Amino acid sequence: MTLTRLPLLLTCLLLLFGCAQHAKKSSRKDTTAAVTPATPGAPAADTTARPFSLKSTNGDSVRIADGKVFWKGKPVWRIPDAGDILADSPYNKLIEKADTVLLFVDMFDGPEEDKMDVVRLSPGKPTLLMKTIASKILDRNGRLVFGGFHLTEVPPSYPDSIYYNGSEFYAIVGDTVVRDTAVERLEDIKENGVYLSHIAGGKDTVLPNPRRKRRKVS
Repeated sequence: MTLTRLPLLLTCLLLLFGCAQHAKKSSRKDTTAAVTPATPGAPAADTTARPFSLKSTNGDSVRIADGKVFWKGKPVWRIPDAGDILADSPYNKLIEKADTVLLFVDMFDGPEEDKMDVVRLSPGKPTLLMKTIASKILDRNGRLVFGGFHLTEVPPSYPDSIYYNGSEFYAIVGDTVVRDTAVERLEDIKENGVYLSHIAGGKDTVLPNPRRKRRKVS
């Protein structure tokens, strides 16, 4: 190879190297552009429960779809966090009272116990009466009652003991619900062995676990 051709050869090699680097950058740019990075705090995909209907014993009905409650063919209420609706729950219920209906919708609330939205639907403005522990509605001597207990922890230093776990029970009276302290007293004694809900700070009381058999000390 003559010296006169050396500069020409070097120029060609530099051009080829530059083209290769450009192609590599272009390829990398196209690859990253095809991937959309996740945005911190972005909402998850919609997990709205499947549509379902509820009927009262008197023939009234509601339909729940996309978080909307349809009553008498019209959307009358929107349930927040529609993706948490448990469409197949036996706790979903519709109770008719004259020209008003009470709607009970079970909502997932892990890791805590599931909650239940209680909504009053009426010709006027619908009202969210409460959000409480999901439970069955039971007939107690002709009085419709619902409620239960929250999840509680075992005191770390007392494995044979429990924190006092007060219940929440409500009775359906007319077209509304009221606290039923008589049922709470009975259920609290069954659960805890004592009733302390009427005492300030009662929930922080550590008690012997009434369900745990203690070994006899010989």
